[in-house]
Amino acid sequence: MMSLVARFQQNLERLVSGVGDQPLLLAVSGGLDSVVLLHLCLEVQWPLVLAHCNFQLRGAESDGDEAFVRQLATAKKLSCHVKAYNTLEFSENNNVSIQMAARELRYAWFEELREQTGCAFIATAHHLDDALETVLLNFVRGSDLNGLRGIPERQNQVIRPLLFATRAELEAYAAENQLQWREDSSNAEHDYARNLLRHQVMPVLKQLNPALLQTAARNMAQIGESTANYDFLLQQFLGQKDDHLSPIDREKLQALPHPANALKRLIRPHGFTPEQARQAAEHRSAERLILENTAGERLVVDEKSIQWLDKKQAPEPIRIEADDLMLRLPDGRQLFQMHVDAETAFPDGKSAILVDAAKLQFPLSLRPLRPGDRFQPFGMGGQSQKLQDFCTNLKLGPAEREQALLLVDAQDRPVWLLGYRADERFRVQAHTQQRIKFVLSV
Repeated sequence: MMSLVARFQQNLERLVSGVGDQPLLLAVSGGLDSVVLLHLCLEVQWPLVLAHCNFQLRGAESDGDEAFVRQLATAKKLSCHVKAYNTLEFSENNNVSIQMAARELRYAWFEELREQTGCAFIATAHHLDDALETVLLNFVRGSDLNGLRGIPERQNQVIRPLLFATRAELEAYAAENQLQWREDSSNAEHDYARNLLRHQVMPVLKQLNPALLQTAARNMAQIGESTANYDFLLQQFLGQKDDHLSPIDREKLQALPHPANALKRLIRPHGFTPEQARQAAEHRSAERLILENTAGERLVVDEKSIQWLDKKQAPEPIRIEADDLMLRLPDGRQLFQMHVDAETAFPDGKSAILVDAAKLQFPLSLRPLRPGDRFQPFGMGGQSQKLQDFCTNLKLGPAEREQALLLVDAQDRPVWLLGYRADERFRVQAHTQQRIKFVLSV
């Protein structure tokens, strides 16, 4: 059997193929795994830059880890970058777990540091035990196929060249080479789910199968290969050729045994939720369904297709001065503004409205609806209502709401939801001296 060093060199060269002699940015915590990774890299003579995060979660122990890594870098004559974080504060401010906070902080900094130092990749010391623990956690908490593949060996600019090795192999290498490292006291506690798995569940599973880790490695590889085949065939069947979603034929989608599952597989990497995938797959109405992700990108679902739209760019408000007589709208309609006398009949509020000119503050603007917009619908006695609720009561679909325009004055007070209803605050009364009529014409 090849030595750990030989297997490591073979795996590392495969992962970093084509980068020449660019250094690796090595994430070093000071624990066993990262110290072994550091020494293996030195054995195969790969150039390194070290990076250490002090998350300040264990007081003097965290500071001791930092000091150890600094001393190690000095002894090995390596460049070392260190950054301290108030991880607990970040966790509370962003409403994420401490573990997730630490992950977000370190990977963001690692990538920034990688670019600054000219390193080819960020290398972390995850090993086979870590991969199996991740799969088990994902399975218990609920996961799609990706979560059952384990930890990827390469993900963007992050590589994990030790995933082939077990923790026992790393311990044996450290003992043979008389390596020194820092023990994280929290690893012995059962407070975290991963530690509970590591100290209580994994030993039982190894009693059932002494070759558990080797079996798990084969299973994770098979799941990964099957998932890759599934994704390839799914994309071919639905006509997806790159990372940007192409229009999906709904007839083809419905021909699949589980359309919602297939659609989730395609759209989840783009920030859409499983629930949105279900809604899109099950949509039966003739009215278009528009689904939006957190980045503002949209899926438009109709009877025949599901189409991807880039982030909606809100049009610039159209400015209306007091002496403007006519404006042409982006959709081709025209808006007329005219002063009229007291004999002018009251319009219907849809194609035209009549307002008290003295109550308006120019310039006016025409703009799309915004979250939180409120107005006082004409005829409701001055009661305030969210425009969102008003549109719901009118049974306006997503497409109609997206295209709707709101006429507002200089204080951003709604005057007229074009084509639907005027605002009560600008209504004409018997004593009104100046009246303006707005007419919407096709």
